[in-house]
Amino acid sequence: DLEASAGVSPNNTTSSEVVVRMMFRRLSRGPAVARATLRPPATSSAQKTAALSTTAASSDRWTAFRPADPEKPKLVLAYSGGLDTSTQLAYLVHERGSFKLLLLRDGVLLRNAAWTERSERAVKNSWRDHHQRWSLRVRFEVCAYIADLGQSDVRSAEDVAAIEAKAKASGAYAFACADLRKDFVENYVFECVRANAVYEGRYLLGTSMARPCIAKKQVEIAHAEGARHVSHGSTGKGNDQVRFELCYLGTDPTLKCVTLWRDREYLAKFKGRQDLLEYASQKGIPVSATKKHSYSEDENAMHISYESGELEDPAFPGATGAYPGKVLKKLTADLLDTPDEPAALELDFSEGRCVAVRVLDSRTGALLETHDRDAWAVFSALNDLAGRHGVGRIDIVENRYVGMKSRGCYETPAGTVLYAAHLDLEALTMDREVMRLRDSLAIKYAELVYNGYWFAPEMDFLRHAMDHAQRSVTGTVALQLHKGHVLCRGRTSPFSLYNKNLVSMDEEGGFVPENSTGFIQTLATRLKAVKRRDDAL
Repeated sequence: DLEASAGVSPNNTTSSEVVVRMMFRRLSRGPAVARATLRPPATSSAQKTAALSTTAASSDRWTAFRPADPEKPKLVLAYSGGLDTSTQLAYLVHERGSFKLLLLRDGVLLRNAAWTERSERAVKNSWRDHHQRWSLRVRFEVCAYIADLGQSDVRSAEDVAAIEAKAKASGAYAFACADLRKDFVENYVFECVRANAVYEGRYLLGTSMARPCIAKKQVEIAHAEGARHVSHGSTGKGNDQVRFELCYLGTDPTLKCVTLWRDREYLAKFKGRQDLLEYASQKGIPVSATKKHSYSEDENAMHISYESGELEDPAFPGATGAYPGKVLKKLTADLLDTPDEPAALELDFSEGRCVAVRVLDSRTGALLETHDRDAWAVFSALNDLAGRHGVGRIDIVENRYVGMKSRGCYETPAGTVLYAAHLDLEALTMDREVMRLRDSLAIKYAELVYNGYWFAPEMDFLRHAMDHAQRSVTGTVALQLHKGHVLCRGRTSPFSLYNKNLVSMDEEGGFVPENSTGFIQTLATRLKAVKRRDDAL
């Protein structure tokens, strides 16, 4: 039930829009959602930090700045600490709210009268002069949430503390940083590698696969906090708005998403960067007045992407020009600066997942390093080594799901090595016709990931198909990294389909060459028929 707070009387105002405080405990939480995977609501900061944890590691952090106002609806914001999301956080706390319809008859509040579509239609259909309708704006209590996917701006405790301080200054009642690095690599990166999912033949889906990982944890935090609203900072022109919101609704259809970059009032207020800076200054939010780059970046353990600014010209910088700032220079060394000596590696796979990386002396073959503790240890070591040798740079034009073409530059060092090594091992262990079917499904898999359908039923189907195809993809791939190239130089597997005796030119090996005559004649039947017909035309 709703009731106006003491001292606020709708009859005493002349405005058609009244901002009132309401008892919002039950309605803001919405109906209970039965999900076996959800943890019960945590109460203390220690419990909430533990609830965030997906690794034994590091950057998990939960801080409550103040008690949340129980009369306001809670919202969990996917937060970065940058100008855009800091401004949005402040706007959600101080100005933007959840609009609800309040019906009064002769100045008396009619409870429960306007909280369903049916009752709202009834109100509109039976409107009379002695009725009054009030639009209520209930400002949000915002929990700022950032996911650690291995990006550089949350690598240290000081980095996280700076973002937390900015969230507090922006008006958040709480701050959460979830360490999702291992989860991201194991359950998103490796799954896409196993599926050989490459969008439009070139893009390795670094941003696309990160969004469901972020969104899933965001929904879990919303459940733990009793929040019925979520938000993100993605623009109204890009793919990420679709990805985030399809993931939210695919995991909890009852959630409501507040998207300010599609809100007419917000767009009218903030027409450019200067408007955002002025608002941040008014609210005491510490942000830099100088934009670091003309382009935008999105970074996680899988890759870093660069777009917009000068990069919006697909012809720039041309054959001899230079990329601006740090474009294609943050995760990978310039080819002119890479070592002249190649890096020698061995990668172990189990059912399509990389489980160990061994670094060898490229001349003697002596073992130098082994990384096999967990998925994150394997992937981060491979990232460092591949980046040092300039592996994983691409500059492409791609087709956005929203219907426009965009240009993006990407650095994907470890991902590039894994895709190459995994595909090489598949050639040794996977049946030819299974591989052809897998390749056809991989195109659809990549499209679904790119477009935001990670939690769709068709993705469940494809995942089961990929699991089946990967049962035999176990073994070791030997390779070298040199001047931006990944050179596979050997592969072994206990499930190899390669028969050295059968394929050898030096021994019969059980193959009867005479049988090939009839086989070739059978294959040529349709070719001969077509040739006879064409000669007669």
